[in-house]
Amino acid sequence: MKYEYLNLKYALINIFYMFLICSTVGYAANFLLAKGFSNSAVGAVLSCVSIFGVILQAVFAPLIDRSDKLTEKGFVSITLIVTAVIALAMYFMPDASFLLLALTTVSFSAASSGLPFINSIAFIYEKVGQTINYGLCRGLGSAAYAVGSFLIGQFLSLSFHSGKAPAGYLPLIYMAMALVTLAAVQTLETPQAVKETPESGTAKVNYGQFFRKYRHILPVLAGMVMIYTCHMLINNFMIHVITNVGGDASNQGTALFIQAMVELPPMFLFARIMQKKDVDSIMMLAGICFTIKHFCVWLAPGITALYMSMALQMLGYALLIPSSVYFANKHFDEQDRNQGQAVIAWTTTVGGIIASMLGGVLMDHLAVSTVLLIGSLISLMGTLLMVKGITSLRKG
Repeated sequence: MKYEYLNLKYALINIFYMFLICSTVGYAANFLLAKGFSNSAVGAVLSCVSIFGVILQAVFAPLIDRSDKLTEKGFVSITLIVTAVIALAMYFMPDASFLLLALTTVSFSAASSGLPFINSIAFIYEKVGQTINYGLCRGLGSAAYAVGSFLIGQFLSLSFHSGKAPAGYLPLIYMAMALVTLAAVQTLETPQAVKETPESGTAKVNYGQFFRKYRHILPVLAGMVMIYTCHMLINNFMIHVITNVGGDASNQGTALFIQAMVELPPMFLFARIMQKKDVDSIMMLAGICFTIKHFCVWLAPGITALYMSMALQMLGYALLIPSSVYFANKHFDEQDRNQGQAVIAWTTTVGGIIASMLGGVLMDHLAVSTVLLIGSLISLMGTLLMVKGITSLRKG
């Protein structure tokens, strides 16, 4: 089989997929608040999205690892179709209705559940002698997230003669981006020599066995969960972080644009960075810088300072995301590839669950600055735990 333009195709998938994630989860609070829901309801929805995402990934990752029929491409395609269909239904739902909450939860869950499998796609072509530059392609995805954040922020600041709030049109954006991403996924050729044969494959490993097998990695995973808890707390309730320093939705778009744009250089150059430093060292540096960023967000006295703290994303999230993907590829056995990538993705997801459940309630009862301090302290504890875990891995 001839594999043409793999890097271009994979880059397009990342570009459209990250725009989809930006418009859904990234602006979930804006959409739901505009539809008449409370912060607690926003937190509940985002928690359910994270939980359902974990369940979908947990069920399908081992199946894909050991199935000759179900592939990463097939699973991601199904989730995108579900996202598009339900997003269209969301557009016609009345405000503040239980059905709208339910549809939002299902649509966002489907949209976000494909991430570990998209990550795995970057490595499944190695058996047939093809290489995808994950850092470069993921960096272009961050660029798309940046552009999407800015455009959606500007869009939400508009007013329409129809009287309909701009946020009311967001489901149409969800549908469009899901369909475009689906089209990009379909351009990928399915490798013929990726799946293990029944004779050479290993027995299915349940998650209890999986975590016992990789128990030495659990402290690293726990630390990442705590770091991502603060990250998702800030991102999920960004509109409150922005208004706390005197900004509005357009400033939110600008802040997210800056945050995503500064991710590009590290991700583009990640292959070269790995030639200088091992992936474990990069992860420890990323965790430290990520926590510094969180404290800077808490301390920001105004919108300019907040923009500057967003620039620290360059050394935090921008390094942690690609390094954790390579970390999974390094420390988990090949037959556990999708389970390993799913577990790494869960660190963001579980962090999102905690942030959503905790953040929604805290935002309704405490000052924004107090909530950010709590999140920053959680991030600090997570970084210490992750560094200790990686240090133990390197010694053992």
